[in-house]
Amino acid sequence: MAQKKQDYSELIGNFERIRDYMREFYVYGFKSRNDFDKKSARSYDNERRRIESYLLEYMNFRQTAEGKTLFLSIDSRKTSQNPLYRAWKSKAFTKREVTLHFVLMDLLPETMPFLTLDEIMYKIASEYKEDVDWPFELDESTVRKRLKQYVEWGLVIQKKEGRQSWYGKASSPDLTGGEEAIAFFSEAGQLGVVGSFLLDWMGEKPETFTFKHHDITRSLESGVLEGILEGISKRRELFVKDMNRSTCKEHVWQVVPLKVLVSSQSGRNYLMGQDRATKQIRSWRLDYLTEVQIGAPVNHYQELQETFYEMQKHMWGICCHTSK
Repeated sequence: MAQKKQDYSELIGNFERIRDYMREFYVYGFKSRNDFDKKSARSYDNERRRIESYLLEYMNFRQTAEGKTLFLSIDSRKTSQNPLYRAWKSKAFTKREVTLHFVLMDLLPETMPFLTLDEIMYKIASEYKEDVDWPFELDESTVRKRLKQYVEWGLVIQKKEGRQSWYGKASSPDLTGGEEAIAFFSEAGQLGVVGSFLLDWMGEKPETFTFKHHDITRSLESGVLEGILEGISKRRELFVKDMNRSTCKEHVWQVVPLKVLVSSQSGRNYLMGQDRATKQIRSWRLDYLTEVQIGAPVNHYQELQETFYEMQKHMWGICCHTSK
């Protein structure tokens, strides 16, 4: 798509902002340009063009007394792959991030002997400085932080002996024969965007499955859901931020996450957990949550979980009235 504004880019720097636009204008609100009052009309136009760059074939509009309203029109019977995943694949990167990524992936070995940080810095200086157009000054602290991040993500293997660390590139998994299973997971499972990325990496996109009821909009909640599931698996409390749609005010809740429930009627995701302020077990809609941060471990987590499971025997949907 042609660039119409100097500050316009099809890539996304802040996914929460694009998620907000997609929900308010194209999924829930059916708002017109005149209804947008959070920022300038120019900001709205930039975000609209950004969304159109990868969802144009699914966008439709209707003319009302308030003006032209845009919305998404997707026939799940004819769409085997969730088009909203395209937003997750439009992440903006700085020149520093891109350059350092490909240099590290090129120089790190997949087999022993691995490289120390000093050896990595020497190789960058001796083998890559002349061939790579560095857009920044590279220091040891930057490389160390990036390696630590890649170790957490599983892209890099770290071997430690005392205070010394050696780094190598993680080998790619062999997923041959799993294309259809991954394709089904990408459309039917929670965090299906992971499956969509795997299919892109494999170069295989089977069109075996179609869905009569396909809850594609929950893919916009993948980032929030990932943080919640991490909190549940590690038995840690969360700080979750939500947006009140009527007052447009944000509120931060301190929550012990216990379970994620999915509505069989609407497909919406709900976090069930204990509100630390009131000590009550209640629900939060994931599509209203804007941010999740991991907090401290919860010592009595199993007790709270057992309390919730006992409550669930007498619950209708997500309705909770009492808690211990």
